[in-house]
Amino acid sequence: MRLDVITTVLVAATAVPPAGPYDLATLARVKAELDIPTGTTTWDTLLQDWISEESARCAAYCNRVFAVETVEDELYPPRDDYPFQIPGGVGLLQLSRFPLIAPPVVATAGADTPTGATIPIANTAGIVAGMPAANASIALGTVVQSLVANTSVTLSAPLTADLPAGSTVTFGLDVRVTDPPGTVTLLTPGTDYRYDASTGQLVRLSPYSVYPMRWDPVLTQVAFQAGYATIPLDLASACLTLIKHRWAARTRDPFLRGMTIEGVGSKQFWVGPLGDSAGDLPPEVQAVLDRYREYPL
Repeated sequence: MRLDVITTVLVAATAVPPAGPYDLATLARVKAELDIPTGTTTWDTLLQDWISEESARCAAYCNRVFAVETVEDELYPPRDDYPFQIPGGVGLLQLSRFPLIAPPVVATAGADTPTGATIPIANTAGIVAGMPAANASIALGTVVQSLVANTSVTLSAPLTADLPAGSTVTFGLDVRVTDPPGTVTLLTPGTDYRYDASTGQLVRLSPYSVYPMRWDPVLTQVAFQAGYATIPLDLASACLTLIKHRWAARTRDPFLRGMTIEGVGSKQFWVGPLGDSAGDLPPEVQAVLDRYREYPL
């Protein structure tokens, strides 16, 4: 069943230059693979460009962003137009990114905070910069900007209303539903929904039986962190394979399979498979990437 999703990046991926934020392999690993001494820097700029280019190629094939980012999904479960009044909805709510980085952290406000962007938190364990912050007094899309001496948290936007002492704030996952009149309801993890971090799926729980139910066909907004903090080894290997192919072909026509020898034979050129196969990817690379490939919802 179709699920319309609009995704906004709240905190983009970062990296220490010259590495790119979406790179699937490191320069050191590539140089080791190509048997280039660590102290030899002649090819560093070229190889770093190749890493970013082949990482983008892998991500484009898989229709995914692998790096850790904080994003906000606007999800619209299917429903019929008025006057048919068929409820619609979906069973599982599939987020646009996964795996989720960490389980939500529920913390308590240590003191009344009527305004501002810094709130005292009794225990900041598990809270890190970039996490979404969820509370009725905090606007959707607000994230943790920094921690202050492990006793308070500075947010990316000021409070929208007073945050009384003892209020709970959920960090890491912010789920809100908006009914047609415009009433926004903040959902509580474990009570209103459960989630599967590995697949990025949310299960709605019935308020009466705490048993799975369908998500209502209304706007559902979710702010969350997702991606791979450590790139999976097979995914990094696929990127390395593409770079090795470019390195081997850098001084010749990459499609050349054979050369003409006078009186013996002629040149032969390699052409990749056509049809449904990814003709620009070697079979061993495509086999790995297929495990990570995502299709439209």
